[in-house]
Amino acid sequence: MVDRNEAVLAALGPTRALAASPTPMAVLDDAGRLVWVNQAFEQLLGWDAIELVARPLRGRVRRQDAARYDELCSPQRRDGSAELALVHRAGHLTWVVLNASGVRNDDGARVGTLCTAHDVTDRRDAESALVAAEGQFRDAFDSAPIGMALVAPNGIILKVNRALTAILRQTDSQLLARDFTELIDPSELEVDRSAARQLRSGGVRSYRDEVRLLAGDGELVWTMLSASLVRDAIGAPVHYVFQVEDITERKLADQRLAEVLSELERSNRDLENFAHIAAHDLKSPIQTVQGFVRTVLSRADDRLDDLERQLLNRALSGTLRMDELIDDVLAYASLQQQDDPLAPVVLDDVLVVVLDGLAGTIEAARATVDVEPLPTVLGDAGQLRQLFHNLLSNALKFTRPGVAPIVRIGAEQRGSTWVLRVDDNGIGIPEDQRAGVFEVFQRLHTRGEYEGTGLGLAICARVVERHGGTITIGEASGGGASFRFPLPAAPAQRPAAVTGS
Repeated sequence: MVDRNEAVLAALGPTRALAASPTPMAVLDDAGRLVWVNQAFEQLLGWDAIELVARPLRGRVRRQDAARYDELCSPQRRDGSAELALVHRAGHLTWVVLNASGVRNDDGARVGTLCTAHDVTDRRDAESALVAAEGQFRDAFDSAPIGMALVAPNGIILKVNRALTAILRQTDSQLLARDFTELIDPSELEVDRSAARQLRSGGVRSYRDEVRLLAGDGELVWTMLSASLVRDAIGAPVHYVFQVEDITERKLADQRLAEVLSELERSNRDLENFAHIAAHDLKSPIQTVQGFVRTVLSRADDRLDDLERQLLNRALSGTLRMDELIDDVLAYASLQQQDDPLAPVVLDDVLVVVLDGLAGTIEAARATVDVEPLPTVLGDAGQLRQLFHNLLSNALKFTRPGVAPIVRIGAEQRGSTWVLRVDDNGIGIPEDQRAGVFEVFQRLHTRGEYEGTGLGLAICARVVERHGGTITIGEASGGGASFRFPLPAAPAQRPAAVTGS
């Protein structure tokens, strides 16, 4: 403690209690000079008492607050208080509420001023942060790329941003103070009210739905409306926050896409029906031609020269290829139309039927077909028979000269899926040509090299797609082709109950 004015300190009375007070205190003489501070005041500003009284307290007041300090601490000032900032020794501002009261001697004359300071820096910082946050919110709200609105619990619009006025083609004045429900398409109003009730009750924290809103020109605008409810400290509703995204273009695009898909579906049905009708109408005359050619060959064989016999055999071969092509086209078209539910299929039983049908071809080619135990899958039995028939037929057809065909069939389970494999030791398929072999009428070889219609693998691909997967080709050991395709595993079946007599 440093005494600069004995009269002031004497009028103040005992200072020991004041020195120990947790409230920062300072004493000014009648000229406004600092003559005494307690320890709490030293801690408030980071200076010790000697350093503080070495210069006027006014010198430690923020420049903008100097006039307020002068008014508060002048000798003519009555008792009062003011909020101002003092400069801390570290250079930052310390905000205080400074209370000033006169110090009087025994004669009642004012001989100085007692100042007490209450640190309000935390409150001021919080207020500044709140103001900054509010400013950031206003900026974000006003400049948001999607429409936004603050709506009172009773539905009255409190605030809108520029994006919303653009979406609804209305001005602020046209939207503010209106009931937001007036903007909602009446046919969707009850759904919106139900969602709002759930928000208020706490059943949901937010909701999001497609809603049509009425624009200023009377047109309905498709929007994605998101809503949440802001509550106060005790949980009472303050206002709704609505976010509005214009999805009109997307809805129109969806509508156009639906129309195109509907037209495409109708066109596909017409094409499928045409394929079936044309194929059935073609088979009859082709079979008639086959019958005539066979009759001529059988009845006039000894009267035909070599050229005539060769031409008739070519004609018969052509009708047979046409008949095979029509059957494959019908098979491919039927896959477009079939939409029967899948059922458990025992693949071992499927292979028994397929191998029985190809028994003559297998024997003639001296082929070996190794089949591992196969699983039960969820599928279409007829289509799966066709799939394995085509793959085995290819393996028996596209062979290496002088090499007996070997085909290996197996399966591997991966979660809820079985991956089937069909490997052969044939000529294989070059890697750069594998993607195209599943296209309709794609052939890698001429008919002179290998017979076929170019539809076999296209049918295989369509069958696997029908079962939710994609067939792929790799290289088997030895250079042949390796086909892989997934099939869904059949759900586990409960064993049948055993009854006894």
